[in-house]
Amino acid sequence: MTEFDIIKKAIYDDSVPLSHAAIKRAVAQMGLSFPVIIAVAQSVKDATSTPSGVHRQKYFWHLHEGLIYILWNEAAKQRLSLNKREWLCGESLRCAGPENFISQIQNAILSFRRVELDSLIQRKSLSLSLAAELDARHLALARVREAMEKSTFTEDLWRGAVEIWLDTILLRHQRHLKTLRRKTNEFLSAITATLDDSLLLSNCYCRLQRELHQIYSLSELRTRFPQMIAELARETPWSVMLSSQKLSPITRQALAWIEKNYRHPATVSQCAASIPVSTAYLSRLLREETGLAPIQHLQQKRLAHAKVLLQEKQLTIAEIAYRSGFGSPEHLFRIFRKFTGITPATYRRNMTA
Repeated sequence: MTEFDIIKKAIYDDSVPLSHAAIKRAVAQMGLSFPVIIAVAQSVKDATSTPSGVHRQKYFWHLHEGLIYILWNEAAKQRLSLNKREWLCGESLRCAGPENFISQIQNAILSFRRVELDSLIQRKSLSLSLAAELDARHLALARVREAMEKSTFTEDLWRGAVEIWLDTILLRHQRHLKTLRRKTNEFLSAITATLDDSLLLSNCYCRLQRELHQIYSLSELRTRFPQMIAELARETPWSVMLSSQKLSPITRQALAWIEKNYRHPATVSQCAASIPVSTAYLSRLLREETGLAPIQHLQQKRLAHAKVLLQEKQLTIAEIAYRSGFGSPEHLFRIFRKFTGITPATYRRNMTA
């Protein structure tokens, strides 16, 4: 398999092994060197007539069906000049080095898809193909999965890609609400399929699935679906989001201690003493490696356990608070509302409705 084939797979699957050296070799085979400029375009009139390979000091790369990737050296100080009546083209993006090559290619695709959607909305001579829909879906899933591997789940990383896919299916299937429900449900299913199939996650997925089937407005679906993904990410088992990260031995010891003791009235200082390191050092290290402070990890574990216990109707809120390590119903109420926006009682009603 060539570097070009590996890059093609890596755009939609971050588990594909791709070294910086391989990217440099691929770029060198194009006759280019970093930094490079990347743009994604499409010929509106006749895709078969578009160039391939080197053409006027630019490299035209037919990487995916219907799209043309155009790369050129920043040092050449060239601009992308295409006949606007015959081409749709996204923003030209600078890529400084191999470490952000895949990310910038993804961004260039998203930029092109925005232009493509705007063109269709303005009723120009262009129709969205199934290939365009699948391309947008693959990229949106890749961005969501990448974000879910980070404990902070930054919306900036995935929201734009999800919204472009949503706009694509809304335009292609706007008269078929059942199709839209099915496609959005399949998207949620594709996310959960790669994660731990825990009671907590399956309950959240079932609740969102029921809600999707109660949506009858396209605008509501467009607004609500990204929020659903964010909710699903918050419910994702804590250990799954951290499993792919390279953590130091101290961080792993701290997380293992939290996993073992979160149901008790444990403190961060007790956790630090068990390693042993200072509380300040532990807090700084966990923030750097996971994005969360030790107390936030404790709160997240307790919150996740409380949500599971809320499925059991015979338990009172006070019992759930003590069994989850919160110590009091007031503390549970405060943390629960802070992270979910609703009370434990409201959450219980929603889950059992």
